[in-house]
Amino acid sequence: MDVSANHKFKKILNAWNSGKPDELIKLCTDLIVYQHSGSEYLVIRGKEGFRTYLTGLFNAIQNLHFEYINTSWNDPTYFAEWRSTGILTGKRYGVEGKNTPIKFEGIFVFVLDHDGKILEQRTYYNDGEIVEQVKSREK
Repeated sequence: MDVSANHKFKKILNAWNSGKPDELIKLCTDLIVYQHSGSEYLVIRGKEGFRTYLTGLFNAIQNLHFEYINTSWNDPTYFAEWRSTGILTGKRYGVEGKNTPIKFEGIFVFVLDHDGKILEQRTYYNDGEIVEQVKSREK
């Protein structure tokens, strides 16, 4: 991986840890396609839809933080395996968090355009992990 590619990738990973939707949005193309699997499978097209999604995510999960375990690059695609922590304070994944600490793991896949902006992002994680953590604390 050349230094310029690594720098672009780090900016994206840091933006996910910022908790600020606009930090990510400024790194996206207007045509971004965001997709994530799980029980609430969704595909979002465009910056405004992605901003709405991120705002809901960062509001529902406070202090969302990603620890990047393994990263790889195959131009123009980047991969990041991560562990995440946060505090679920809102409704997400069919459960209501009441300041519930959560942990979950997953993978980001980013496809960048020729300017280094995110054209496509796919996120893979098991949101069932979060549901089980919330339900076990309710008992």
